[in-house]
Amino acid sequence: MRITRVQAVHCDAGWRPWTFVKVDTDVGLVGWGECSDSRNPYGVAGSVRDLEDLLVGEDPRAIERLYWDMLRAFRQNLGGTSHKAIAGVELALWDIKAKALGPRPVVLVALRHNARTPC
Repeated sequence: MRITRVQAVHCDAGWRPWTFVKVDTDVGLVGWGECSDSRNPYGVAGSVRDLEDLLVGEDPRAIERLYWDMLRAFRQNLGGTSHKAIAGVELALWDIKAKALGPRPVVLVALRHNARTPC
């Protein structure tokens, strides 16, 4: 599985824009993450676009490695919109990983801690 596209999507919430990150894969799985910033929505979207070249072609399940790659890419610009973009992408990657595993993540956690938990 490989990442094919990363994009920021704005939604009008009336009193502020919401910013979502959409990560597409070559197997059809789509991950969504949220990284809204009421003051700088276009700054966050620009930071997401800056990360696309880094992420396209990578395995979305390697979340920790990709997190550190993104952090290194923004090493001269830590904080603010950069970290919000990283957070949105990271959430989308977790969403893809959970979907790839099959069952709902809460079921996986319940099974890990208590094999007798009804799901």
